[in-house]
Amino acid sequence: RLEKPNYEPKQDEPLAVYEDVVVAVAGESIPYRELQQTLTDGVEVKDRKGTLGFKTHRNVFLGKEMVEFLQKRFCIGERAEAAEVAQTLMRSGLFSDARMSEQFQDNGTYYRFQKDEAGLWTALNTQRKWCTSDGCVTGAVARPAALLKKLKGDLGKVVNDTSTPEGAPDLVAAAKDPRFADFSDAVCELQLVDLGELGPKARTAFVINLYNMMVVHANIQIGVPTGDGQRLAFFNGVRYTLGPHTFSLNELENGILRGNRKPPYHLNKPFAAGDPRLAVVLPVDHRIHFALNCGAKACPPVKWFTEEALDEELGIAAQAWVELDDNVGVDAEKAVVTLSQICNWYAVDFGKGSQEVVRTLAQYALGDKKAILTDVLCRKFTVKYSPYDWSNPAVRVVPFKESCYKCLVVR
Repeated sequence: RLEKPNYEPKQDEPLAVYEDVVVAVAGESIPYRELQQTLTDGVEVKDRKGTLGFKTHRNVFLGKEMVEFLQKRFCIGERAEAAEVAQTLMRSGLFSDARMSEQFQDNGTYYRFQKDEAGLWTALNTQRKWCTSDGCVTGAVARPAALLKKLKGDLGKVVNDTSTPEGAPDLVAAAKDPRFADFSDAVCELQLVDLGELGPKARTAFVINLYNMMVVHANIQIGVPTGDGQRLAFFNGVRYTLGPHTFSLNELENGILRGNRKPPYHLNKPFAAGDPRLAVVLPVDHRIHFALNCGAKACPPVKWFTEEALDEELGIAAQAWVELDDNVGVDAEKAVVTLSQICNWYAVDFGKGSQEVVRTLAQYALGDKKAILTDVLCRKFTVKYSPYDWSNPAVRVVPFKESCYKCLVVR
């Protein structure tokens, strides 16, 4: 039975809205995002072959083209002066050398805009560097949960406002909404959040909420996976940078929230021995499986979790999940309990053996279902697992194009 909270609801003051950084270029002051677009439009960005023709560098431009554009756009007479301006822009994080050199060169060297660095296998929240050698866009994040809640709300508005009249998401329309570009820029502020500075409950709530937002962000930006290979690429390749570390969806769920346990069918734990991210690993709480939403129809609904009421909120989520027959179905006459595949994939989190798994779930059942489960547990019964509905509820989705079967064996 859930107890009434014995604390006053926390009232957060609204977060201050940051003003975009203004960059000085040859006497002009231009907001960062406007300058980013100006530069992108001014040079030819495309895939190019390396010197020997073996490696393909994705989405790059030539250093000499940037110099020529800067001369033309900002009326800079000397190439050397324009090259110095380019060096300043590179130091501000607008673009970088594809070979990771810090010295700009006015020649055929390949450069890549920071916004093109963000994506699968890198980090979705790095389309701009929040901190560079010139300073940070904003100061340290004093209230990480409040920032995340605002970002989640902004993304939710985009999804809701672009949904069909019947309420079905349209992820193609969401991707084209100008506010999604605003969100993609604002979410980079999470680079300032260090999970190691959050206590266990605050970290648990933050990671659950972050995971659920990341899935939606990725579904809009890089697509919805279909099939096992694509899902492996999605959950291992969708990442965010938080403080000094980068985490994939797999690492947030199985590394942090599941106490660094192996994901289903994988051969390795997310974090190897000596990985500094082991410092933020949390003890296993099976109720996280009733809170994480992977984007599929069979996933639990998305809720907001807080440090102050985490235990009660996870308890409510567990009760709601167990109440649904699609998750926990009971045929008392045949003594058959049919469970969601979640209880099969993560059985070790619920108990040793099927009887203990069912006993764990029964503690969250209510009314008639609790009585039936209690009765079945006193007899010999069979456990079956229902097929998992991986389909996405959206009416239109962005196609996802990558697979990664090697992710089963390679970190």
